Amino acid sequence: PDFHTADEYSKAFVALDAIVKKSEKRRSNIDGFPTALEAVKAGLEAAQDTKFENLSQFPIVEKAYNDYKGVDYIALDDDALNTAVSVMSSNGNLLKNMVETCVPLITKQITELAAAIVALDAEAETKEECVIAAGNAITDNQKLVAHLKYVYTSKLYKQMATGNPFMTKDEETGEEYESTIPASFLIQNANFYNTAVIPAGKQSVDAKASDFPGWTIEILKGTISPVFNTGWGETGASDVKPYSDNAVRTSYGDREYDVKQYIEDIPVAKYTASIVIGEDGSDPHGAYAYLGEGENQKQSVYEGTINEEDGSVSYSRDNSTAQEFVDVVPEIVNNNFGAFTLGAHMNVTAGFGSVDKASLVITGKADNFDYAKAAAAIDEIIATDIATVEAAPAGEPTSVKYYTVDGKQTLNPQGITIKVESWANGYVKVSKVVK
Repeated sequence: PDFHTADEYSKAFVALDAIVKKSEKRRSNIDGFPTALEAVKAGLEAAQDTKFENLSQFPIVEKAYNDYKGVDYIALDDDALNTAVSVMSSNGNLLKNMVETCVPLITKQITELAAAIVALDAEAETKEECVIAAGNAITDNQKLVAHLKYVYTSKLYKQMATGNPFMTKDEETGEEYESTIPASFLIQNANFYNTAVIPAGKQSVDAKASDFPGWTIEILKGTISPVFNTGWGETGASDVKPYSDNAVRTSYGDREYDVKQYIEDIPVAKYTASIVIGEDGSDPHGAYAYLGEGENQKQSVYEGTINEEDGSVSYSRDNSTAQEFVDVVPEIVNNNFGAFTLGAHMNVTAGFGSVDKASLVITGKADNFDYAKAAAAIDEIIATDIATVEAAPAGEPTSVKYYTVDGKQTLNPQGITIKVESWANGYVKVSKVVK
């Protein structure tokens, strides 16, 4: 066309720019289609023939793969091509992240509780329904956790009543030595995984108290966040990774918050309890960990790190040394279990603050506690508390699998086998079958 005015030239350039951008977008989608298809394929392969088939993302990814695997994508119009690439890449990466990162993170407590039970009683791997259910868990199911705690506590009590579970034998020398029992699995979300999604390109995001499951968080001043700054190499939860292992943090400024958990249904014993806190500043004594509440609360103030050469003290938001409480004996609840509150109070006036990594270690027996009697009482509770997860949802299970008594999956169940039925919401029903 013969453009005679500046306005006509401007309109032509705008139109041409739109055509170029549309062409570039199409070129990008054509180049990205094979990668997106590989993403859904990888997600499916990661989940296939496992408990991960029960994830809500699985049928979406399966459908996307089946819909697009044989498509002549170059012949698709722009809208259809754009939709195909978007659906496949986001959902494929989401399923892959759920399988490889998120589910292991949110079921860590369940997995470690089940492993601790098996360590006390090897036969539990095939005879305890809650342990079998733990192997199929895809959610942080706290009813299952409670049942696992009962079973763990009962088995530990029986060992405490009849022997000393704190003695470990050296495999080479045969000599026995005093040891401790790691028990952080008694804490819900000890590592502070969170669900605060950080949009692409943002350095951080304000988190809600409810973004850290298991913890009661009171924001007294300012805001909290899961990361200090993504520009510093930190990563958080995203649209394709809905859970991330971070900490309860604050950015620079005048902030105050309290983080605590009432840890209940735990064995009555002696513990070392700890939690990691860190804060910048020249004298940040507004940061302390605490055990218990009210008049009997014990506090451990963050004192920073002392330089052994010159005696100087430094404070860091990246501190990894925990504040410890030793020889802790929990309050006895209902005659059989222990409970206490573990937390941290942060009052950050000029710096960054962080609360992370709570821990429990059982270090010995409690004095004057009848472990045999408590174990018998807990066994009665277990007998009436067989349901380890929420009520079964309506409809049929999404998968039914059979396992031999030694834990191997079988397609031809004969004799005594373990039947595992799973629903999409994470409900798992475990039963013994005789054919």
